[in-house]
Amino acid sequence: MKGLRNLLLGAVVAVGLTALPAFAYGPFYADDVMTYENGAPLTVHVDGSYVATDVQPEIVSGRTFLPMRAVAEAMDASVSWDGSKKLISVFKNGTEAYFYLGWQTYYVNGQAKTASVAPYIKDGRTMLPIRDFAQALGSQVNWDGRNASVDIYTGGPLATPPTIPSDIPSDMRWLVEKYYVAPTEQGVGTWYGEFIWDFPVESGTKYYNYFFVSKMANGQKHAVIIDVSAEYPGRSVWIRTGNITDASDGFTITENERGFVYYYGGIWDNSGIRAYHLQNSGKDLLLTGYTTYGYGGPPTPMYYEHNDFYKRIG
Repeated sequence: MKGLRNLLLGAVVAVGLTALPAFAYGPFYADDVMTYENGAPLTVHVDGSYVATDVQPEIVSGRTFLPMRAVAEAMDASVSWDGSKKLISVFKNGTEAYFYLGWQTYYVNGQAKTASVAPYIKDGRTMLPIRDFAQALGSQVNWDGRNASVDIYTGGPLATPPTIPSDIPSDMRWLVEKYYVAPTEQGVGTWYGEFIWDFPVESGTKYYNYFFVSKMANGQKHAVIIDVSAEYPGRSVWIRTGNITDASDGFTITENERGFVYYYGGIWDNSGIRAYHLQNSGKDLLLTGYTTYGYGGPPTPMYYEHNDFYKRIG
């Protein structure tokens, strides 16, 4: 089974930021067939570091679009928006680039160029075609088909790849590498552990849990949460986003309602709040409680006590 996965993924060639066919990318299995339910989870990396965005990257008309401000600031560029002109201005190291909503024509240092697809607004965020945008700022763009990631290289120093602990299952290591956040300050980083699902549905099922906390350019913290069934054939995988609220001895993650980035094995209609407390001088975490809303029904809060330990990576 793994040989088939490696053969197919090895055949992917990064020739452009276009959508891959379903058969060419599938990180999870059902009856030895590589598959996914709602599209590969796209991510963005700048010089090797994961970029947290509150609006997910997406592929439109065969081109990859990214939320402009988050990616621009990760590239050390400054951004301004003129709503009356629908104009996005980007500046970096003497380069000036101007994009207009709905227009394929854009300008770099006064020179007109044509984008592959016009910028647009999604959930209050400006989405730009990444290849045109990054190249306008003198950066290189690669498509990592194996991990469904847009990799941008600015010429700056590259991030150090994480050392993945040996107790993380081999078929989940790529996901940890994909979303990995280095521990730059207290409450920012990557953690992993296990917990026993104690909800009325599927009670007693063991889950691997990974979560990644980033600090965005605006100072807000952003979480990606991955829950993986350790027991179901082919596994069940859910990746969702959440918002962080800091506390004196830890933080809580409020899962975004229906904020699923990816799912395999079915989707549910609940969200929840997870409370974590810092351990070992802030290095590790203890999950002490989980409040869930609306599991398979009306949004009635249900609280479950936990005592689950999570180790930090890095």
